[in-house]
Amino acid sequence: MDLAKNDPLAQLSNRQKQAYAALCMAQFCAAKRIEHPALHQFIEQRLSILIAWDLFDWDEEFGYFTDFDEQGNRYWPPSPKTFLPSDIAEKDFDLFAECVAAVGSSETYGPDTKLPLHYLLKCIETLRRYGVEPPSLEIISSLPRKWSWQPYEPAWGRPLGDEQYKVVLAECRKILASATQ
Repeated sequence: MDLAKNDPLAQLSNRQKQAYAALCMAQFCAAKRIEHPALHQFIEQRLSILIAWDLFDWDEEFGYFTDFDEQGNRYWPPSPKTFLPSDIAEKDFDLFAECVAAVGSSETYGPDTKLPLHYLLKCIETLRRYGVEPPSLEIISSLPRKWSWQPYEPAWGRPLGDEQYKVVLAECRKILASATQ
């Protein structure tokens, strides 16, 4: 699915695209009543790109979600069998989580491409396939967009201040909390 350059999703910085992908996962989990502490950690870690000054450190921080403990249990992703409802295919959920992660990780170490948008569109496609409406784009699109703080990362945009981040984080937590209501 190609988007016009003036499409709101195409206009987002890569930082905003990653944050929106995290909100998509929160929306999916809320709509399908999926609860797991590791999912909340994953979503909030991906959302934290909004305040990350060092994208390399931020991406490395994600690594602990794929580590294994001494017993061979994964930290992330946990086995979807333990928390997925029967109407959600485990393979689809794993791919969805990979796409959410790939939005922010696909260009962290390379040139600006269309990969973050590609993965974000796959996230939205998963939501729609399961009858879940994507979250409002308003909170993300209202954030500051492109501003290069390092010459090799012009598409990422600048990190937010703490107050702006708290607003987005609160919206994410509100979405997740709706799963328990």
